[in-house]
Amino acid sequence: AASLLLKELNHNAIILPTQRSKVDLDKVLNTRLFGATPPPSHPTSSPASSEAHCVEGHGHGHSHKHGDAGTGQGRKSEAERLGISSFVFRSSRPFHPERLFKVAQDPTSVLGAQVIRSKGVVWLATRPHLMGVWSLAGGRVELSAGEPWWATLAKSAWPKGLEAEMKAAGVWGDAYGDRQQEIVVIGIRMEERKVRQVLEACVLSDQEMLAELPGLVWPLLTDPWPGRLRGEMV
Repeated sequence: AASLLLKELNHNAIILPTQRSKVDLDKVLNTRLFGATPPPSHPTSSPASSEAHCVEGHGHGHSHKHGDAGTGQGRKSEAERLGISSFVFRSSRPFHPERLFKVAQDPTSVLGAQVIRSKGVVWLATRPHLMGVWSLAGGRVELSAGEPWWATLAKSAWPKGLEAEMKAAGVWGDAYGDRQQEIVVIGIRMEERKVRQVLEACVLSDQEMLAELPGLVWPLLTDPWPGRLRGEMV
């Protein structure tokens, strides 16, 4: 699917499949294939491309809401013509680590079968101190440790105006601060409703939320993710 999209963006592109970006340098250096003349046609910007660009820079500056983007003038972008769509999944409840892990490892789920790219920040119920940085590409899911949630830091360390900005944007709650799920999901012929249902099933239920102990700890939950996420120092 990704190869098809790349060919649509540039019909003359040479595609080199890789694993973890490993490629023979002779195939990419001094090939004399680059030209200053752009390809014959360029796709108009699409909702999928704008969502992905936004989440690439997601970090402690998160205080905005994603909206629906349009191509304007009634024209269909290449992405729309190919059936590519996107949405942003949000929740103010933590993920159950075991349920999320099972979905992430199941290539037959709608997440594995219909989603070609996904990226964002997640909150695992068993790890309340750091953001989880979620990335899905080529059917492979990676979860690494991100920055501390603002709620874990003294307000004296916050940039001026941050609290008001987060509250105005709706990303701050009295109980859990800025902890949240915000994941951009991009797929081909994706059934958004089904993908949302799968992700919603991974967040804690009403009963599970009541099992919290002081300190945002749900101690009885099984957590199959690595003891230390890549980059995690705690």
